[in-house]
This record gives sequence, C-alpha cells and structure tokens, in this order.
Amino acid sequence: MTSNRIHDRALVLRRFEFGDTSLILHLFTREHGIVPVLAKGAQREKSPWRGALDLPAYIEAVWLSRPQREMQLLTEALLLEPFYGIRKNLGSFYLTIYAMELLEEAGQPAGSADLFELALSFLRTLNSGEGEHGTLWAAFELQFLTRIGLAPVLDHCASCGRSLGTGGRPRFDPASGGFLCGSCREGGGSGEAIPEAALRVAARLEAASWEQLPRVKVAPEILRQIRRALDGFLHYHWERMPRTRRQLDSLATSGR
Repeated sequence: MTSNRIHDRALVLRRFEFGDTSLILHLFTREHGIVPVLAKGAQREKSPWRGALDLPAYIEAVWLSRPQREMQLLTEALLLEPFYGIRKNLGSFYLTIYAMELLEEAGQPAGSADLFELALSFLRTLNSGEGEHGTLWAAFELQFLTRIGLAPVLDHCASCGRSLGTGGRPRFDPASGGFLCGSCREGGGSGEAIPEAALRVAARLEAASWEQLPRVKVAPEILRQIRRALDGFLHYHWERMPRTRRQLDSLATSGR
C-alpha cells in the first residue's frame, strides 16, 4: 500500500490521548481541510513534538497519506505560533475552543483556504489581547457563516427583498435565511424583533478586516441583539451548539 507525503500548514483543532505516549489530532489544514492524524510518541518526555501539538497551535505539518485510511500518520510538526497570549486569558481560550468546534462542525473539505485564513486571523487577534471579546466573537461568527455559504441576509428582507425598514422593526427568521421586514414578519419569523442599528453593526462586522476589528466599539445591548440572532441561526441549521457555548455565556455574565 503506497503512501503520499503531504506537507501543509495547520491549526490543531482537537487532541486525544492514544495509548500511553501517542496522540490523535484533528488538524484544520490550509489546503486539505480537516485531517485526522496519529502522532506516535508525541507524549514521550524526549519527543521533538512536545509543545508543538498543544491547543491552540499553528504548525507546519507533514503526514503520510493513505486514501483508504480515515487517519493519517503524522511524521513532522514544526511550531510556527504557540499563541501563549490566548492561554493566559480564560475568555480568549474559551473563544478559541468555541471557534475550533464550529470549524470541526462545519467539516470543511479541501480547498478551504479562506476559512483557514479567517481562523488564523481570529486567533492572532485574540493572542494580541486587543479588541473586545464580544465584538470579535460576533465578527468571527458572521464571517465564518459567510465563508461556509450560510450567511444570514442582513441588508434586505429575506422574503420580499425590500428594505428591512418597511413596516416596523425587522424580525429574524432562520427558515427564511435572514431577517424579515415589518410587513413580512406578520406571517412568520421565529426570532425577536431587531432594531436597524443592530443590523447595520452586524453588516459592518461581517465586512470588517481583522486589522480594523480591535478598534471597533459596539454597545453591549447591540451585541446582545446580534448574539441572540446568531444563536437562533446556528440552532436552526445545526440543531445543537458547540459544547463551550455555556462557558462563554458564564464568562460574559461574570464580566471577564
């Protein structure tokens, strides 16, 4: 059985102990999507990989690929960025785990370079300690949904196509793929009414670069309105939320 030697840059999404000394890793790679690998001996005291396979980590990885196998064999891992700043901040760490769970839930195939670059930009921003967690969280989710083809419609009614200001406050409707104007919401819309100010902010966050986002300030109430809409959208499409969602709510409530 022949193997191909594959080289790619990757983010460590998840890690599991395997036996006494090895690890199973789920890597999110720039060119090959999500790749499960076995890192033999990774937990040995003298392993050259110690510290390179922690979560979060940005690495240069080499593995032996056999298409017939679900798990590939990792042969090299060079640590590029350890994200120590994330590990020192509980809120940043939970946001990272949440983002990794979203990426794994989406199950992106090969050719997801734009989504990989989004994840890397998000981690670098969190690592810098700049920006407000709630703003970065909302921006990541909006841009994530755009890149996987599930972005909610923010700039017009998802039903009739008219301005969202028609006939009162728009209402979020996951089944319609976005927001309904005041006229259309009489016949549907499972979510709550959203002020236009929150929609304008959401559209701005969806389009913002990660160089700009640390300087963006959003009122807490506006963020809560955007957050509730996004939660409803994710619940509708995936029926369950990532495991770390409750921890994020707890941290937000405690003000961390």
